[in-house]
Amino acid sequence: MDVAMALELLELDATDAHPSEDEIRAAFKAQALIWHPDKNAERQEEATVRFQQLSEALELLLAVGQAPAAAAGGAGEGPTAASLGLRAMAGPQIPADSLTGEDEISVVWRCGACPEPETICCRLNPAKASCLCGHKLSRHRPGKRGLRCSEKGCGCASFEYHVQQGGWAARCGCKHTHTDHETVPPHKCTKPGCPCAAFHVRWVCSCGHGWDQHRTIFIRAPYRAGTREWVCGALRPEAAAEAKEKRARWAAKGRAPPSASAAAHRQAAGAAAPGHAPPKRRALQDGAGSPPEPEAEPELEPDLVRTSAEADALRQQVRGVYAQLVPAKSAEEVEGILARFAGKEAELLAKVQKKYQPS
Repeated sequence: MDVAMALELLELDATDAHPSEDEIRAAFKAQALIWHPDKNAERQEEATVRFQQLSEALELLLAVGQAPAAAAGGAGEGPTAASLGLRAMAGPQIPADSLTGEDEISVVWRCGACPEPETICCRLNPAKASCLCGHKLSRHRPGKRGLRCSEKGCGCASFEYHVQQGGWAARCGCKHTHTDHETVPPHKCTKPGCPCAAFHVRWVCSCGHGWDQHRTIFIRAPYRAGTREWVCGALRPEAAAEAKEKRARWAAKGRAPPSASAAAHRQAAGAAAPGHAPPKRRALQDGAGSPPEPEAEPELEPDLVRTSAEADALRQQVRGVYAQLVPAKSAEEVEGILARFAGKEAELLAKVQKKYQPS
């Protein structure tokens, strides 16, 4: 995430003046009231992701001293998590079998495929981060092979981070949760009849690399409470390209859906200025008289009579269900399913929820 993206998320305009710390915090509070997961029961997955992004935007703007000067150079420029050193190692790595109770350590999730030194994707909060055994990092103590779980009856010999963010947690490719697997490597699934021999996730990190290319490591540096956790939270290049394409399409139509960002609405409104109005309004601006009579609406099935914004919201809910409960399906497979049910999004959502979210 760069400064320009952070400003956009908080709906701050960097072209007029540099926002003060009070303005940044006020903007964050306003957006947090809208996007808090507890206030968005119907779109909790989307709200959880957006709330995390808002938190990262707040921390980034405060970290650079409320310096949104990057906006003057255009989106995508200026300080980022990498340029601020947030993804670099804060201290030397400690082998798991060398840990002692006297060491001041931090536990991080590190990508082995990212170029040095920017390799840290998540800095783990002991009170929040969970192990594959299902217990918090704070419940683990130094042992012979790493941080051994101190919970009675747990066979976990060394802490292994289980990917999670907000209310979302990654599932194994066999579709079962991490707590349905054995607590010791390779974490075989314990569900009757499941052939899964090891816990494996197809989720891809925001750094662009897969779950299997990351490792839990220990570094000699004290954990600082309140520090930013996911330091690799920006959009991947392909996602940014898709967003740019959508903005251009909305600008060509002179409007953006209600769910779009404030920047997208401003871009669409600018394109709809005099001389560039949408086709339906051009006739009136040219003095052609009264607007033409509206064409008769075709008879559609009840499920098809909805606005594009409603359809987009339903599609997003479907993606959220698959992402949370069926991680084995790739994004391409999900988009293929959505394409087959184009115009019948409500029917699809009902089927998916009935199958994967039984009451």
